Amino acid sequence: MTERRDQALDVLKNLLIALPGLTADIFYQALRDGGFSEDEAVKLTGSCIRTASARNWMVKTTFSKNSQRNHSNLQNIWRSKLYADGEISKKLVTSWQKRGFVVPIDEVALWDSLQVLKSR
Repeated sequence: MTERRDQALDVLKNLLIALPGLTADIFYQALRDGGFSEDEAVKLTGSCIRTASARNWMVKTTFSKNSQRNHSNLQNIWRSKLYADGEISKKLVTSWQKRGFVVPIDEVALWDSLQVLKSR
């Protein structure tokens, strides 16, 4: 599983370069779209997010939203610290949106603005 975990971390790192923020649902769906089985994606989502946070790749915002996979759960919105306005397939993002998974761009922008105000 270590090799698959490393591959999953690569998927997450690429997402964090390409997106200003994400949720566990977005990462989970990227894993599934990348050929990971449902079982692998479920097991790796949380552990990879914790690792990425510990490596300072992303920071948890104060915002959350309902999960599209498990409607009874709230999930954190994470702000990427690696964001470089990378290219991500519009087709891929559109396919996520059709399934109800929305990249939290507005929430991340609002969180960034609040951080600026707090620092004044």
